[in-house]
Amino acid sequence: MKPLLILLSIIFIFSSCKVNWEESEKNKILNDCRLAAEKYGFTDPEKHCDCVLRSIINRYPNPNQMENMEMGEFGEIVSECQGREIGTRIIWPEKTQKAFLDSCNTMAASQKKNNPDMYCKCVLTEIIRRYPTDDSIAGLKPAEMLEIGISCEN
Repeated sequence: MKPLLILLSIIFIFSSCKVNWEESEKNKILNDCRLAAEKYGFTDPEKHCDCVLRSIINRYPNPNQMENMEMGEFGEIVSECQGREIGTRIIWPEKTQKAFLDSCNTMAASQKKNNPDMYCKCVLTEIIRRYPTDDSIAGLKPAEMLEIGISCEN
């Protein structure tokens, strides 16, 4: 009888220590995620952030364990969700593309490029291919820009 009592006591202790995700904790993650998703041009932040929240809860059933999450792991979760929800992301917002094309067309016309509009669309397409988010363009080097421009002249 004593071993059964000990086992029941242990089960009771562990079950009473079980920690669940509070709605306020879930809402905090969702709200923070939505703000970032809107800032970076996601057209459906709800869908993306629901994926992020589900992934976090699956990895960390106990919210207290989430304190050990590293930034790289969080980035991994966001990337996984972005991959699953890639159709919800405006990679380069339309206004950013328009501003680039306007500026490029002005410069291309002043340099007397043949068909500045086609040239600039080609340059933009290649930049987007290499730098899928408009905030990643900071890595674009002048030599690479020159290479892209030359390839679009043909």
